[in-house]
Amino acid sequence: YSDGQKVCSESEVDPDNQQFYPDLIRSDKWFYRTLNFYVFPALKYVRHLAPEWVDRRYLPLGNPETQFLYGYFEKNEELCLEVESEILNRNFIYITLYNRSSLPWSWEEITETKWKSGRTDFQGFYLIRVNARKSIEPDSNYKIAQITATIGIRNLSIERI
Repeated sequence: YSDGQKVCSESEVDPDNQQFYPDLIRSDKWFYRTLNFYVFPALKYVRHLAPEWVDRRYLPLGNPETQFLYGYFEKNEELCLEVESEILNRNFIYITLYNRSSLPWSWEEITETKWKSGRTDFQGFYLIRVNARKSIEPDSNYKIAQITATIGIRNLSIERI
């Protein structure tokens, strides 16, 4: 709709519309790593950079209501998420792990209050997307900070978000 007028019709989305991702990771070549070399250091040193600068270069465009959490991980680290059940009930939460070439290595919907990635065998970064469920009235009082992400090396946990 635009100015109250319908400008296009609805269409069904194929449930397998993301089946190209498993093949995409095989495209990891020096070219993609070179194009995206700045992403990992920008996320690693975001506290020393202007966060708005990093946001503009890293976050995807799209639904302005989507909230994002992101960060980096080193080789052999494990990403752990804890989500309050109320946040999980009110939102769709998705996580994608990317390699240094910005190619998706793993992606899934978070459906439990606790989630772990397992140890990674590469350096990379993650992006968490939070979208309100349409069937639930939005609540402006909740904060995305109610999702906690930690990255652990052995028994050490480091708060990154």
